[in-house]
Amino acid sequence: MTGFFEHQRLARRNSRVMVLLFALAVVAVVAALDLVLAALYLWANDADMRVPGELVLGGAVATAAVILVVSLVSVARLGEGGVAVARMVGARRVASDTRDPLERRLGFIHDALERLVGRHRPGTLVLEKLYTHHAHVTTAALMAHARGVACLVAQEHGLPLAEYPPTEVKKSLTGNGAASKAQVARMVGYWLGGADPTWSLDATDALALAIVHARIAEQATRLPAELAEALGGGRGAPRRLRVGAAGRRAAR
Repeated sequence: MTGFFEHQRLARRNSRVMVLLFALAVVAVVAALDLVLAALYLWANDADMRVPGELVLGGAVATAAVILVVSLVSVARLGEGGVAVARMVGARRVASDTRDPLERRLGFIHDALERLVGRHRPGTLVLEKLYTHHAHVTTAALMAHARGVACLVAQEHGLPLAEYPPTEVKKSLTGNGAASKAQVARMVGYWLGGADPTWSLDATDALALAIVHARIAEQATRLPAELAEALGGGRGAPRRLRVGAAGRRAAR
């Protein structure tokens, strides 16, 4: 119980810190550009002249206006929902050249994951548990190589690793553990509030993993609060999240 409320307190504090850092960054950018404008003015004119206040004020207003517009555009994009976030983080398939030797292909995957983790700073790395039919042993071996690279990147960055069987992911999203990739992709669009036509089926499979993990993590943090409400407020037992039921309706 204490851990949940501590998490909420830290989240609020971090939000205030981020707002303060953003404001300081805006002030620093405005001041830097005003200094550049002043230096250019003095260079183009007599160095002994005073910089007009109108120039400094105009530069500050213009810079702040540009920052405001860019920020509002970003907020509007995020307002589209999860699909906008997925676009911003670059949901895509990491594919190496099949003509390259195995070690080079694995190095390509490692470098691509390194860049993504370094850029977006995720809190968890989520993988699909390895499963294959006995007739596809070679494919399973190649997948194991790639999974090993992903696990190595997680270890290098100190990221916790979460794994889910493909049947569990499919059932959580669609209500059917044997759903097709197309059905999974449709449900990904349902949960994110839209889909990008450029996403491959591999990309939507990865997004499905992320959605299922996020829902499970949400349950884990919500349950203590609901228990407190149920025990202290007398409003009944905690609600049970039923992703599969909604999935069955939307996947049809």
